[in-house]
Amino acid sequence: MTDSLIYIRERDKEPDCWHPARAVPVAEGIYRVTSVPSGVSLEFGVGDRVVCAQRAFPDGSEALLALRAAT
Repeated sequence: MTDSLIYIRERDKEPDCWHPARAVPVAEGIYRVTSVPSGVSLEFGVGDRVVCAQRAFPDGSEALLALRAAT
């Protein structure tokens, strides 16, 4: 399966700060995180299953964001 670029929110950062990560789709809208950047504390880590959706950033760009843990 091909991996995808997703963005994961940094913990305890105001305003929200999103970092790129790699993930593989496992079901409709659900991804398993395969790699994350080092040196930052993110809400999700490698191996976590997350619900993702396409969202717009304030600058008008769009990206696939990890919104919550998948159950």
